[in-house]
Amino acid sequence: MPITPFHGGIGLAAKAPLARRFSFVLFAATQVAIDLESAYHLATGQYPIHTFFHTFIGATLVCLATVLLLRRPCERFLERIGVRGDIPLSAAIVTAFFGVIGHVVPDAIMHSDVRPFAPFTDANPFLDAISLASLHLGLMALGAIGLMVIAVRATIRRPPEEGGTDELR
Repeated sequence: MPITPFHGGIGLAAKAPLARRFSFVLFAATQVAIDLESAYHLATGQYPIHTFFHTFIGATLVCLATVLLLRRPCERFLERIGVRGDIPLSAAIVTAFFGVIGHVVPDAIMHSDVRPFAPFTDANPFLDAISLASLHLGLMALGAIGLMVIAVRATIRRPPEEGGTDELR
């Protein structure tokens, strides 16, 4: 199933230590953008389902394009929901990096049609590195730990009575 929430675990785990140097909203946009390829292939009955966007080269291009095209709209979205909206370019680039790794590696572990190093090789050294259950549990654990760290930081640094938090930017 494309556009799974499991990739978000990596995003939350990255957001926790990186704080304002990472945008979770922009990360989520990179994940959806990459999986548009899979959704298209599934909808049209094409195989393989995971092709160019699921390579390190393809995912890098998609994530950089997403950062360039959606950085400002993500900032406006965040401002509308009452969160500090600025996403510095440096944070957007860090987010794109995590977007690539956080999508290609987990998908390469679980999907036999992913060729992360194409066009240089069709080998997938990540395939079945861990069980699917372990991968999903690990991604959920990363997300839970990331959320806990974010929540603790938000409580310590900016109590709600002082204007809330911008931690999920």
